[in-house]
Amino acid sequence: MPRPQTLTELNSQLHAQLDEALLCALEALTALELETFEERWSAFEAALEEHKQLEDGEVFPHYAALPGLFPRGGSPELLAGDHTSIEKALLSCRRAVTHLCATPPARLRREVVLVLERFLRLRGVLEHHTLREERFLYPALDEALSEKRRAELLAALEAGELS
Repeated sequence: MPRPQTLTELNSQLHAQLDEALLCALEALTALELETFEERWSAFEAALEEHKQLEDGEVFPHYAALPGLFPRGGSPELLAGDHTSIEKALLSCRRAVTHLCATPPARLRREVVLVLERFLRLRGVLEHHTLREERFLYPALDEALSEKRRAELLAALEAGELS
């Protein structure tokens, strides 16, 4: 895959990697391979948390500082609210993981069916947030930031990329 030249391209790649990591975890879950699921889920969650922290600490402040009005659906408050929604969905999923790990093998299939919607809800929240970032946040930063600052943000986000 070619090296991304813009923040928008890089963010799309990173979110595609996160989505793939989540899907791989869910494949293991639906196959009732709980140990593999736990490993993949932990890797996904750690990568998502790192990406979220980078955005909160490095990306969002630059966006919030842009002059002028933000387009409808693209305010810094909405983007921060997305991260809050993601955190709430993650918490629900963490509780499901804990529950599944304590479930007797004879009941595991039924319990997976009962909690699967939590993980799919998380995926939906992430998809919505990705669209908001691709439409508003990263294109605005690609346009407004200096080449030097864009390169610094690209490097910071790439360093957090899933391996």
